[in-house]
Amino acid sequence: MLLGALRSLLLTLWRFSIIYSSIVIAWLYCHIMNVDFEIVDTGTNQHKTIIVGLYLVYLGLWWWLNPYLARNRRQN
Repeated sequence: MLLGALRSLLLTLWRFSIIYSSIVIAWLYCHIMNVDFEIVDTGTNQHKTIIVGLYLVYLGLWWWLNPYLARNRRQN
């Protein structure tokens, strides 16, 4: 029962990750590249392009993996 609840929680977090992943990607990028968010936030710059590109890669990965995870959820 606990394992089923944990699996359900993880799948729900996976589905909602499409929303919160952009925030996490921007936060990680700022910390890894040691860039203040203020620099990323103002105007158009290379940092925004990289963050959007990383988000699009994540979306592609999400769309590729989601059918497999949804199918696996229905089987269990």
